Amino acid sequence: MKILKAIFILIFILQGNCAYSQYGWIHEYSGTGGLLTDIVFTNENTGWVLGLSGLIIKTTDGGITWQGQYTQYHDDYISAYFMNSNTGFLVGDMGYVYKTTNGGLNWSSTYLSHHIFFQSIVFTDLNTGFCGGIFSHFLYKTTNAGVNWDSITIGQSQYILDIKFVNNNIGYILNSSDTLKKSTNGGLNWSPIYAFNYAVGGLQFFDEQNGFANCSTPVDSGSSMLMRTTNGGVNWFTVDSSHTLNMISFTFRNENTGYATFNTISENLIKKTTDGGHTWVSQYPSVNRTLRCIFFMNDMTGWVGGDFEQIYKTTNGGEPLGIHELSNEESANYSLSQNFPNPFNPSTKIEFSISKNNEFVRLTIYDVTGKQVEKLVEQQMNSGSYFVDFNGDKFASGIYYYMLESNGFKETKKMVLIK
Repeated sequence: MKILKAIFILIFILQGNCAYSQYGWIHEYSGTGGLLTDIVFTNENTGWVLGLSGLIIKTTDGGITWQGQYTQYHDDYISAYFMNSNTGFLVGDMGYVYKTTNGGLNWSSTYLSHHIFFQSIVFTDLNTGFCGGIFSHFLYKTTNAGVNWDSITIGQSQYILDIKFVNNNIGYILNSSDTLKKSTNGGLNWSPIYAFNYAVGGLQFFDEQNGFANCSTPVDSGSSMLMRTTNGGVNWFTVDSSHTLNMISFTFRNENTGYATFNTISENLIKKTTDGGHTWVSQYPSVNRTLRCIFFMNDMTGWVGGDFEQIYKTTNGGEPLGIHELSNEESANYSLSQNFPNPFNPSTKIEFSISKNNEFVRLTIYDVTGKQVEKLVEQQMNSGSYFVDFNGDKFASGIYYYMLESNGFKETKKMVLIK
């Protein structure tokens, strides 16, 4: 979003009198210390994460494993756009536009200007795309899938912070003076339509009329408010200004349901709204890493990335997972029970016991080849007995294994899915 794109998300524990719930964000990946800037997926399995200092990582299994990829130069990569699992573009701080046609195995580069620090790249179809950034007065456009790029002047001393297009003709750019400009002819001409009074961190448009903007409040730059337009950006009204935290990044799946990451010096939170941003509910307690980017593939499946290459994933819209406490009495031993029913179709219950408080517990599903296919539990838990539901809807019939690990204890059992 602004200067360096931003965002979202995590996991933790809620404890009540009779239930033990985990929010539906699973920690997928920890790197060596990079700052992540953008996430993009082309389907539920294939995606890329960008970061500073030449960081590009790719997954083909929904985020369970990640592999590094490389361009000719080690830019600070900021924004990516993929049309499909083979063809994509990315930009960064060295004036190059990079393109791949083989899923990131190789990247070609087109040099546009050494002055520009790209902030955004978008495409409206397979051939037509736009990119722009700071330290340049130009918006760049291609009509031949990145072979050539033409420059379009947007005004002196007006850098581009964000670009959004809703179709081939209508697009919006946010410039460095927090002025929103609109084009109705495919980016050839741009007219200012609204001047925000506050610093804008990012934009999202659903169609020609409806959009959201994340703004810092005028009183305190460490807090934020959400603004909305319903007439194509001509007018904006405040939806919610109650946040005492700074909104780092946000995404809306529709006009009502959205997710955002917030932070202060000491807190980093994930929140969800189901009423168009009027109210927000925390989906995860504070974590010690700023969450800077977020992407949702559909209404249920999304990823968040942050500092130190932390990546989190949800497959249920971030809602609490079904970890249920059977007993909070201290257990004498660690144990893992046979799932029931077994064989099963499509769901089964797995019971386990933990003997010590505040222990890190991991319960993982593997296929018959030993490949990890699902994480059911990955969190701190107290002594007691629990069960968790496993749903095999998205898996093929066959033999699967589930493994419980905690405090040196490790046990594996077999289960059979028959459809």
